[in-house]
Amino acid sequence: MPFELGGRADKQGNRFEVRWVLYQLLKVLEEENQYITFEALGDDEKGIDVWIGKKWDNRL
Repeated sequence: MPFELGGRADKQGNRFEVRWVLYQLLKVLEEENQYITFEALGDDEKGIDVWIGKKWDNRL
């Protein structure tokens, strides 16, 4: 039996997405991530809701 639109699974998925984005924002404040872009425009927006820019460690 398929799930209904807007049902329990959809709400849990939305909660997970919000928590994941908040976690990534905290990583920006801790300077582990460099930036976050929400709903990019142009060619970057196809299929992607959130872009995360990771910082590179050049100590290797």
